[in-house]
Amino acid sequence: MKRYIVIFVFSVIALPLFSQSQLPEKKTIYQKGDSIIWNKSLPLYIHISTGEEDYKFSKPMYLDTEGANYIRTKWEMDSLGRYVQPLREQLWTVYADSRAPVTKVSFISKEKYTFKGKTYYSDDVKAKLTSYDALSGVKVTYYSIDGSEFVKYDGLISFDTKKDINLKFYSVDNVGNVEDISEISYFSDKNNLLFGIDNTAPVSKINNSDSILSSKDLLVISSVDDNVGVSVIYYSIDGGGFKPYEKPITMLGLKDGKHKIEYYALDWINNQEETNVYEFYLDIKAPEIKIDESINELNSKRILNIEAIDNKSGVKKILVQLNDNGKFVEYNEPISIDIAHQKIKIVAIDNMGNTSVRIISYSKS
Repeated sequence: MKRYIVIFVFSVIALPLFSQSQLPEKKTIYQKGDSIIWNKSLPLYIHISTGEEDYKFSKPMYLDTEGANYIRTKWEMDSLGRYVQPLREQLWTVYADSRAPVTKVSFISKEKYTFKGKTYYSDDVKAKLTSYDALSGVKVTYYSIDGSEFVKYDGLISFDTKKDINLKFYSVDNVGNVEDISEISYFSDKNNLLFGIDNTAPVSKINNSDSILSSKDLLVISSVDDNVGVSVIYYSIDGGGFKPYEKPITMLGLKDGKHKIEYYALDWINNQEETNVYEFYLDIKAPEIKIDESINELNSKRILNIEAIDNKSGVKKILVQLNDNGKFVEYNEPISIDIAHQKIKIVAIDNMGNTSVRIISYSKS
């Protein structure tokens, strides 16, 4: 009884597509379950034998169709030469695979945010390579960082986000098809079109640098972020709990004395700036008016020496009005008034606008 054996023989080395550092890969065949997958560029030798003589090879043939190719006989027969019932065609399928895998890169980080069509990642970002091959499947994926030798990819790729990054990668399938090198770069000091890494926090400031404030002052906090933008500003007064800043801060409810505003901002991927501190003295106390009075020797004039004392910002000016119908004049030196004057109004104003009033009335003699 004659036996017929079909034997496949192959041996081809694929040269690297790029001279930089792609690793050499041997083109081969791969068995996937019951399927044989053949690198389409390899020759296919068919040997027909009864098993009793030496192998003699025919001229090689090459598979012309991507995917399924068939070696066939019209009807399947058993070992006794009888047609298998019901009649059926006998096929031996060989799959030709000439297409390299496709590898894509994605980025994973704790925080990310899309701003103006560009996705930004926090500085813990890592690269993830995902490969796909339709027939024989992916055998291995390689990557290189900043021109280093290609190494096997076996998990998330970390890199230093504070400098320029160049990432190259490619995959090889199970029959030796080598993908072209893909490359992606990130420039830490330039505008990248594909993606961004935001490792800088916003910068905030308060609109006032004065050390003394009045009850009328408003504190405005502003913040800027050069990348994804400011998400929220938080502030605290005198060690109280932080709360979102939504409108100017008033002095309402604060006592005369020292106070402290702490504030910071976060951007949209939660980069947080260091806490800023603004300390000031709230001056809401008016000056205290003191009067030293004397009468001249002729008992015809009163001599008034007026003084105003302020606890913090200092006295800006003192105004004096003689009787109700008189005009206010600024006090600069002791004043002399007729004994006949019955009423004096004194107004003291400090540099924060706090005002005190003192009225002195004299009875007719």
